[in-house]
Amino acid sequence: MKTLIDYLNAIPVEARDSFAARCGTSFDYLRQVGYGNRACTERLAINLERESGRELVCELLCPDADWAFIRAAPPPGRRRGRARNRTT
Repeated sequence: MKTLIDYLNAIPVEARDSFAARCGTSFDYLRQVGYGNRACTERLAINLERESGRELVCELLCPDADWAFIRAAPPPGRRRGRARNRTT
């Protein structure tokens, strides 16, 4: 897995602001997170994973969150397992 700084440094200069905007922040803020001067929030970690095509992963960006629980949880309103046909 790439580190955030490695990933950011590989983005072409002309695409950096666009990438940061899609993540909901500025490129300067992303660099601060990458260097450890700012914390990576759960929301930012999710945005970074999505926008990097999973080259960056939440678990490494924001290790204090319980990502194992989140990844295993079904979306609200849905249950795990096979759907049952109910007849009334």
